[in-house]
Amino acid sequence: MKLATRLITKKWYQSKLFWLLFVILLYALIGFFLVPYLIKSYTEDAVQARFGWTGGPAEVSFNPFEMALTVNDLEVRDNSDTRVLAFSELLVNFDLGSIYYWAWTLEPSHLNQPSGSADQRFRHL
Repeated sequence: MKLATRLITKKWYQSKLFWLLFVILLYALIGFFLVPYLIKSYTEDAVQARFGWTGGPAEVSFNPFEMALTVNDLEVRDNSDTRVLAFSELLVNFDLGSIYYWAWTLEPSHLNQPSGSADQRFRHL
């Protein structure tokens, strides 16, 4: 029997292996593509809605298998075009093993070239 005929008649979509691979692929697609898009768009919208300012990250990446979030070139400016908050890179690593102990922890993370100005703009927070 040919392989193509065997795949059609075997009902491959009822296989546990198929659904395992499908779930892993779906998890990867959501983690690598949807999560960064949602974080980037939410950050820009939240800054605009909460403060009336402009800005957000230039690039966001997330690795769902390592649980690592990287935010590059974030810049937030107020209404007078003054830089309020900026950094070149933020890396946050979540320790997945800590869920087992119900003690969520972050592995070594870093923030590169932070800058900002804090004055009375934040008194309404």
